[in-house]
Amino acid sequence: MIILRNVVMLGVVGFLAAGAWAQTAPEAAQDDAALAVGVVERQQVRERIVAEGVIEAVLQARVAPEVAGRIVEVRVDAGTKVKAGDLLFVLDDTAVRQEVAAARARLAQAEANLAQARAEWERAKNLFAQKFISESRLDSARTALDAAQAERNAAQAQLARAEAALAYTQVKAPFDGIVAERYGNQGDMAQPGQPLLLLYQPGALRAVAQVPQERIRALGQPLAARVEVPGQARAWNATAVTVLPAVDPKTQTQTVRADLPPDAGDGLVPGTFARMEISAAGGERLVVPTQAILRRGELTAVYVETANGWRLRQVRLGDRVDEAHVQVLAGLAAGDRVALDPVKAGLIAAETARDSGDRS
Repeated sequence: MIILRNVVMLGVVGFLAAGAWAQTAPEAAQDDAALAVGVVERQQVRERIVAEGVIEAVLQARVAPEVAGRIVEVRVDAGTKVKAGDLLFVLDDTAVRQEVAAARARLAQAEANLAQARAEWERAKNLFAQKFISESRLDSARTALDAAQAERNAAQAQLARAEAALAYTQVKAPFDGIVAERYGNQGDMAQPGQPLLLLYQPGALRAVAQVPQERIRALGQPLAARVEVPGQARAWNATAVTVLPAVDPKTQTQTVRADLPPDAGDGLVPGTFARMEISAAGGERLVVPTQAILRRGELTAVYVETANGWRLRQVRLGDRVDEAHVQVLAGLAAGDRVALDPVKAGLIAAETARDSGDRS
């Protein structure tokens, strides 16, 4: 009786297992059929480098006075919009006005001396024609006239220089722009060449980044760039990309400039952090849909469709090609079919493996 009871129990268990398998197999097949699939393929891709940099103005200037003087008036502050020729600072012009007055007096004296020398020259010519003076006296009169003319020219130049210095006591904007920073304050002693403010033109901006020389060389030419400002969630395609030929001897990097379109200036200021994606025409590369990538710790893998169902395969990835694809360096071949829902594919694979174990 005990042996018969055990045989009956084994038969029931086998029947239930067979019934369970018969119930899950169609469900697995149905899930498998509904699973979205992508294909590994070769695409023409662009090689890319991502570098961090800053925004700077194409046209900017540190405005400095050309004469020394104490600042007596400040007309602008940081953020002020100015037009070319607008007055920015006024320097004390007391000493310069005195120089102008002295230069005018010297010019008046030089013109009087020239008039006298010219009259002496005319008299000398008449006397020489009448044989009353020697040729050497005539030459002396001519030399005196030339000296008086040179003295008058020098006096005119001194006056022009003094008047220019007087004009320089008014520091004006060299172009239309916005004051980024102001360094000079009323009462400060301004010196020639010492900046009083930083002025930039907002309509022309560019991103600047330092990139390793060997990576630029590997990209080749021509270059394109896309500039993103993470803090503002804005991005632009550069209108031009320039690589400066000089290499920094310490960092072995080169400066890359990416000119931004004219409409990029709205709300964007020099010094803003920017991310630059530099690219160049590459060749055909193996790519896989980004949806298919499964990351678990240090493991990067995809589920590949095989004759025996979905199998997890480790892969080595390269750079992202676009929002939907990433380069594959190892682990896949062109034509491989991969699951676009790796989590669901993993459940199907696990169920298939469990069912296979049950059947065995």
